[in-house]
Amino acid sequence: MRAPNLIRARTGNEELILGYGFSIVDNPDDTLALKLGIPTATLTPDVKDALSRFDPKASPLDRTWYIPRSGILPNDLYEIVRIVLSAHGTTNVDEDPDLEMDVAGLLLEMVQTKLERLNQILERNEGIIESGGVREAVWNMVQDYVAGELANLSVVVKY
Repeated sequence: MRAPNLIRARTGNEELILGYGFSIVDNPDDTLALKLGIPTATLTPDVKDALSRFDPKASPLDRTWYIPRSGILPNDLYEIVRIVLSAHGTTNVDEDPDLEMDVAGLLLEMVQTKLERLNQILERNEGIIESGGVREAVWNMVQDYVAGELANLSVVVKY
């Protein structure tokens, strides 16, 4: 389905599908949505205190992070992961040289988990149109969404 000319804002396929009922093939404004998924109950008081500077009212661990097609992760995301992985809220890489590798490892693990889930969507739904489970136009939108997410993932992994 072609996108109406009325929508000019930079909008990814996830929002377009859910809000407007269409998708854009190779949408340059697609983003990759990631969540840390770390329960705040497992954090030390030092770490909770260090995280409170990002948003004193809500945990940044509950936030969804949107990664653009450039693959560049938000600086706050790096910093939050550094704080969570540190023993006492310190984020100084000079004091703990392994911290940067731990941060990269956790972020890569998040991306790989998302990649596995997207591939499962495609594998599970092969033949769904033929079985009458979903209209072809809807399946095409899902494929557009998954393709955009996969494109973003590949850039994030290379980055």
